[in-house]
Amino acid sequence: VHEITAVANNGLDIEMPGGKYLNPDNLEIMVRAGKVKQATIDDKVRRLLRVIVQAGFLTQEQKLDYPLDDPQCAAVALDVAREGIVMLKNENKTLPLNAESVSKIVVVGPMGGHIAAGGGSSKVEPFHEVNTVDGIKAIAGNDCQVSFFPVIGRMVSNEIAKSSVFNHTDDSGEIKPGIKVEYFNGISLAGEPVLTRIENTINKMSPSALTVEGITGGEVSVRWTGMITPQIDGDYSLVACCDDGMRVWFDDELIVNEWSDHAAVVIQKQKTLQAGKSYNIKIEYYQKTGDAVAQFGWGMPRSSLADAVAAAREADAAVVCIGFGSDSEGEGSDRSFSLPAGQEDLIRAVAAANERTIVIINAGGNVDMQNWLADVPALLMAWYPGQEGGQALAEIIFGQVNPSGKLPATFEKKWEDNPSYKHYGLTNGHDIEYKEGIFVGYRGFEKHNIEPQFPFGFGLSYTTFEYGKPTVTIEHENDLPVISVKFSIENTGKVAGSETAQIYLSWQDARLPQPVKALKGFQKVALQPGESKEIHQTLDAEALASFDPETHNWIIDGKKFEILIGSSSADIKGKAAFTLK
Repeated sequence: VHEITAVANNGLDIEMPGGKYLNPDNLEIMVRAGKVKQATIDDKVRRLLRVIVQAGFLTQEQKLDYPLDDPQCAAVALDVAREGIVMLKNENKTLPLNAESVSKIVVVGPMGGHIAAGGGSSKVEPFHEVNTVDGIKAIAGNDCQVSFFPVIGRMVSNEIAKSSVFNHTDDSGEIKPGIKVEYFNGISLAGEPVLTRIENTINKMSPSALTVEGITGGEVSVRWTGMITPQIDGDYSLVACCDDGMRVWFDDELIVNEWSDHAAVVIQKQKTLQAGKSYNIKIEYYQKTGDAVAQFGWGMPRSSLADAVAAAREADAAVVCIGFGSDSEGEGSDRSFSLPAGQEDLIRAVAAANERTIVIINAGGNVDMQNWLADVPALLMAWYPGQEGGQALAEIIFGQVNPSGKLPATFEKKWEDNPSYKHYGLTNGHDIEYKEGIFVGYRGFEKHNIEPQFPFGFGLSYTTFEYGKPTVTIEHENDLPVISVKFSIENTGKVAGSETAQIYLSWQDARLPQPVKALKGFQKVALQPGESKEIHQTLDAEALASFDPETHNWIIDGKKFEILIGSSSADIKGKAAFTLK
């Protein structure tokens, strides 16, 4: 939000964070000036109150005696995780693993040892969590050796930043412990520092950690200068994590250059260092808005890529846990479409060492898979599965639960394929034009004949389903059509499973621009092997309606339509035409 009149008059009810523009004081001024009507304010209040009433907050008894770590809540979280995980690839029946025949599993990657969560207002700290490593260990049993190699990522950056040792040279030329740090007002490291002191680590995890006397307005830049001196020869990891900008020089070589506003990213470099030799380090950082992270550390990695690959080569199966988390995906900025640095190399190296490699992605949306997808036989989209996510993933990996999640978005092959790509971005610093119109998501992919990586509604199962032929009947309520769609689904495989049947509408004689098809309903049905159930979906006039920009009315556009049923937007199992009076 950058002003108040337009947003107040066009449907915005709340501005986050803090209501800088859309607040009571400004609205009162606008109402008194005649720029916003009192009725508009009343409508906003009414909509907010409607949600409160619908949720039952005014009439529902408020229970105060829930246990803090409620087993019932944990059970709900587990069910949600089980149903939300999407199996995107499963070649050569890589999954499920047989717990009785698998004796050695290696888990690799930064997301294996903790439960990732998106950042911002969605993030909560659970009272307990089951990570992927622990979930696999619990089901694999004592006879199966499960080893874990985090290798790269935020866990590594936290550990190294806390334990790194720095030195600096004082005014007399004597080498002393700690690193010199200079704090500057503003983000450009300009002028004289407001504070200079010696600190032991570079490990700032919040805006408050960067707040020192003399810093005003919340914007700060910092410069650390010093040296590192290893005690033994060897290969060392130099790890930086930053939100916002950071530059790192190692002996005058620029090894990290992330000088822009962004959510936290982890950058890891490898250097072969000599014992007793001092290497100069300079780190520059700025914090502009939102969250703040400034970490840098060095040390011999607790697990190297070579160690992980060697273990994967000897294992019956390898599970690679990659993606993002609250430090790199959250509110206030975009994360990259590509995976964090080093993760693609990790996937390819492990997949080359073990033909039974299973990749698990933690992210709020799609990632670039082009450089590694063909190399891995199995892929699970875990999203951010919550405190019980590790158990749910393990149950799916070992076949105790049949995956049944479906993609709620189209996964593009590359960012440029997305219908929003050409129009995304700020045209004058704060405006975005939504030129795609109604052709967003799968509608845009189909309109422009762009093949996605994985289509909307896609998700694999350990069993198979057969759809019956759909039938359509038309009734009327208050002179408006009501469409009834019926068809059967049979589990034709050998294990129980759930299928989400999707019902799409296609226009045959429309006057307005319409998509090739539009989702109008879906039902999830659980079936035992050989079991069949009938799906019955009703579409009312609202489901048939389109907005006419000329008349500013909702209309039923045309008379001839087609119902399409399928397991995804690209996998249509049957069609049925109908004509309205």
